[in-house]
Amino acid sequence: MPNDIDSVMSMLDLAIIGAGPSGLSLAEKLLKHKASIGVFEARERCGGRILSASSPADFSADLGPTRLWPTDQPRITRLAERLGLSLIPQMTDDRLPLFEHPIDGYRSLQLDHWQDKLYFGGTETAGRAGGYLEGALEASDRVFTALTH
Repeated sequence: MPNDIDSVMSMLDLAIIGAGPSGLSLAEKLLKHKASIGVFEARERCGGRILSASSPADFSADLGPTRLWPTDQPRITRLAERLGLSLIPQMTDDRLPLFEHPIDGYRSLQLDHWQDKLYFGGTETAGRAGGYLEGALEASDRVFTALTH
């Protein structure tokens, strides 16, 4: 395999930039049609915004994609189903679902009137928690501990 980008590109029918769900889904479809493709990703991992991380206190957080509305995004919903990915319902009213992962499975707790009391998000909001994603995860540990003890 040639090691310079011009040689590689001359051998491809199509270059796909990004190995997130859209790029990988497109690559899968094109490969079924025997296209010569290359998928280029800037990060060291595939998945795009899809990422789960754990904090030092072993609190897990899904950092993206932020939301998926199955009725509004049926193609992504079908892709998730085909890949065997489980979808967790998101808040749709004034309650915030919190999820724990005990040994025997998932248990949820609904918090009423969460507005202005709890704010934690993923990649876009990490800057509001000290500027680093690690800061957001550490803040979530404190919130999780306060709510469950």
